[in-house]
Amino acid sequence: MPTMQQKRGTSSRWAEVNPILLAGEIGVETDTNKIKVGNGTTAWNNLDYTGVDVNSIAYKHTQNAILSTWTIVHPLSFKPNVIITDYNGIILECDIEYVGSNTIVATLSEPYIGYAYLS
Repeated sequence: MPTMQQKRGTSSRWAEVNPILLAGEIGVETDTNKIKVGNGTTAWNNLDYTGVDVNSIAYKHTQNAILSTWTIVHPLSFKPNVIITDYNGIILECDIEYVGSNTIVATLSEPYIGYAYLS
């Protein structure tokens, strides 16, 4: 299967090098997940970010306490889809309750530590 790889680096490295991307060329900040698209003439530091801010559409909750009921407070402005996994990435079955505009309660069959991925 064909793959496509974009230019990438940390935000500080991009700022330091300050390259001029070709027209349509994509640059990705690996530490912020922000993207800029070149126009062939403007240096990186003067380009605007493009696309959607990932933090406004997705959230990762880390559950460090071993519990069967997780209360997840998130910054999203909508009722997100939820995927719960253990620390090994195994998807867990659970009941989800939206108890407020920014709060979700996930009830699992037994106590776990792991992650909740909201989007």
